[in-house]
Amino acid sequence: MGTARGKICETLVAENHSKAKSATHQAQFWNAYSPSGHSRFWGNIYTLVRTPPAIAGSSGGAPILIAPGIDQQLGMEGIVASVIILVGVSGLGLVYYGSKYVFQPGYATRLMILGMIMAGVAFLVFSYLWNIKAGLL
Repeated sequence: MGTARGKICETLVAENHSKAKSATHQAQFWNAYSPSGHSRFWGNIYTLVRTPPAIAGSSGGAPILIAPGIDQQLGMEGIVASVIILVGVSGLGLVYYGSKYVFQPGYATRLMILGMIMAGVAFLVFSYLWNIKAGLL
């Protein structure tokens, strides 16, 4: 197509093809790194095999959400860990997604900062829970 109209059509087809590839790539990223898949799966296998109680109580009657010791787990503890992993992976996904907005630096910066905050908070909360579980706190 040597005409100007043909070149415009070729350009539009190429742009739509690249947008479709980008959308497919983003969907593949979210499917591959979703917490509902791999990372959350193995922690909940323990819950299915051992069937621990959802929550426990201390000698004073106060509820315990985190079982002491790394060789046991409560049901609620697994759910809380899954939610924290969800927040952290979503934050990393926002950082990745924000890097795609090169020509909108304000929006990209907001996405990346929000993603870093979410991933950082998830890391700190997960570290805190691990320290409680290991008996360091």
